[in-house]
Amino acid sequence: MFDAETARLIRAAPALTGVDPQILPQELTSIYTELVAMRLRFGEEEPGADRIEQIQRLGRIAAIYEAAVDTGADDERRRGAAFVSATAHQLLGRILLRVYGRVLPLLGLDSIHPSVAAPLLFLIAQQNPDAREAAKQLQGVRTDDLLETALIETIHDLATESYDAILARNKQPRGRSETWTEGEVARLAKRAWRMQLHGLAAIIGVIWDTQFSPGDVRSLSEGQQRRDRQGRFFEASRGKTGKAAIGTLSRRAERLIAEYRCTLAIELHSDAPMFRDVRGNAYTTFSLDRDFRFVREAEFPGDKRRLMDMRRSGAVEANAGEVDALSLANKMANSVDRSSKLQDTYLPRRVAVVRIADAARQRGRRVLRENE
Repeated sequence: MFDAETARLIRAAPALTGVDPQILPQELTSIYTELVAMRLRFGEEEPGADRIEQIQRLGRIAAIYEAAVDTGADDERRRGAAFVSATAHQLLGRILLRVYGRVLPLLGLDSIHPSVAAPLLFLIAQQNPDAREAAKQLQGVRTDDLLETALIETIHDLATESYDAILARNKQPRGRSETWTEGEVARLAKRAWRMQLHGLAAIIGVIWDTQFSPGDVRSLSEGQQRRDRQGRFFEASRGKTGKAAIGTLSRRAERLIAEYRCTLAIELHSDAPMFRDVRGNAYTTFSLDRDFRFVREAEFPGDKRRLMDMRRSGAVEANAGEVDALSLANKMANSVDRSSKLQDTYLPRRVAVVRIADAARQRGRRVLRENE
């Protein structure tokens, strides 16, 4: 698995408790080979106890040597530590995603995904060809967060020596203006359903009706559903601002959620995220973006619009329907004017205000169709 030069670099890493650099090339090769072979031989989706132990061993090697990179070691030892950590991260990413289908957040509060860590550490080890190979996992990756996407793109371009792309990205970006129509959204939901991505189909319907962000919809649970005389709605809070939000649902979205529930093979706790991928796991930023791109390409080949553009689409409809600022602000749960304090005091009245924005969207939808 390692040629003579890279094996020498691994052995140059500092010796740490429980890790002998002299046999690390053989150990890393053995762990990866055995985990892949066991998965192919037994066809297990979930790793057994012995495989979990090996995955944890690989994770410890990655973390320990990543920490050793910044401990003041001399240049050769630092490069060796970075290469060992990068290799372990790269193997870990392949095992979790390709072997066991595990999809983890790319960037979190306490960690970053192995696929992001690996190319950076290979660069520190001055192994540019390995950095370019590791960065292939990041090509074309998009998330709900614009800054996060820009950071991931920059890491990819840095590792692949695409410096012009980094300089171009440094220019002030134009605000997004892309929108979806109701008919297009319906086609996306139907396509997702036919592709057995039932959770995604439900998410598309909920985002369109509620105007919540994709990240806020991913975190919704059964326990956040409410009902009034006009139908169901979600009572939630915006992930970025923490502001209370009301997400009303159409009858069509209600039926879609009900049909989605019937496809679940597990019973979800009332506080658990309710929208799941084909494996029954709660959607992450990465897996939701991946599945949506898959469906979008099948229904609208070459299209680059994103899930987050549905939130903007609803605002365009409402404005075309001459919605008042307070109703739209309550619907969007973002920049609400001062009188919104009264709306926050009484939930029934606040839901009614949100439904005014829903009615304006319907009026605006007709206006936009007439002017197409």
